[in-house]
Amino acid sequence: WDKAKPLFERLIAMDPSDDTGIMKAACWFNLSGDRKRAEELFGQALGKSPDDVWHYILAAGSYVGVSPF
Repeated sequence: WDKAKPLFERLIAMDPSDDTGIMKAACWFNLSGDRKRAEELFGQALGKSPDDVWHYILAAGSYVGVSPF
């Protein structure tokens, strides 16, 4: 995770309009124990695409240990 975390941050910075990328990164943050950052990113992704049902499914799954696909 120590090597992957900066790559996820770079992904988010490179395309801040990619709500799916942000959501998947948020899931990995959550799965890796950084709940605060995960919830910030969940808010960003859901704010950009509040009607995307898969965003909610991915976020919920990350709270019970399910990796994003």
